Amino acid sequence: MRKNPSSVRRRLLFTLSAAIAAPLLLPRQAEGAEGFFDRSFGDLSEDLKNALAAGKKGVLLVFEAESCPFCRRMRETVFVRPEVVAFFRRHCTALAVDVFGSEPLIDFAGRETSEKALARAYRIRATPTFVLVGKEGRELARHAGFLDAGAFLAWGRQALLES
Repeated sequence: MRKNPSSVRRRLLFTLSAAIAAPLLLPRQAEGAEGFFDRSFGDLSEDLKNALAAGKKGVLLVFEAESCPFCRRMRETVFVRPEVVAFFRRHCTALAVDVFGSEPLIDFAGRETSEKALARAYRIRATPTFVLVGKEGRELARHAGFLDAGAFLAWGRQALLES
């Protein structure tokens, strides 16, 4: 049985339209997770200075790895929660650091380094690891491992409001 060429074209056009439109209709969790993180030009000392000038407590370094299932789960289920984003944006500057990354950085002391070297300097052994850095680049709090949204907010409140 031979198909009508116009029906094949219509079906193909419909399929292509659906393929193009589908991503626009789905919730964008990755983009939402990006809303949790602040932009940085790689100068952590400048990021800290700007955070403190804005009345924030400091910089939250989120050490993660692309291959880490718990990091991915944090991005998909925790960093997209409006209450999490609102709280951390109000109290700190959040920056993602790839523990295997080679992006150049300037650390809190003004020295040139890389993401990978910064992770070594902070002795990161597991991902995700959260390190809150305050005045003069001093570590205020740390947590290693996955936290659900409630636990992450509780950790953040303790680290940011009681430090």
